[in-house]
Amino acid sequence: MILTSACADQMVALQGSPQQMLEQQQMTGIDKAVAAAGGARQLAQQLGVTRQAVQKWQQCGWVPTSRALEIEQLHGMSRWALIKPAIAAILSAD
Repeated sequence: MILTSACADQMVALQGSPQQMLEQQQMTGIDKAVAAAGGARQLAQQLGVTRQAVQKWQQCGWVPTSRALEIEQLHGMSRWALIKPAIAAILSAD
């Protein structure tokens, strides 16, 4: 078993061969936004942030809520797919 820490509050356990480990990871909203922008550098330029900031978001699997609406407007990604799942659950709860 390999443990990887993408963010301080997130630990993911991956098992199996490298191919199986890649298949276990799903493409996140931020990954889709990076692809739509043509890369992390391009998305960073569009948002006025550093490439390292975008790469950190990719590692975490979500973006700060303050950036989600901007990415949604630029690339049509749902803000709910971009923000931290725990925050999305709180905000969408009735």
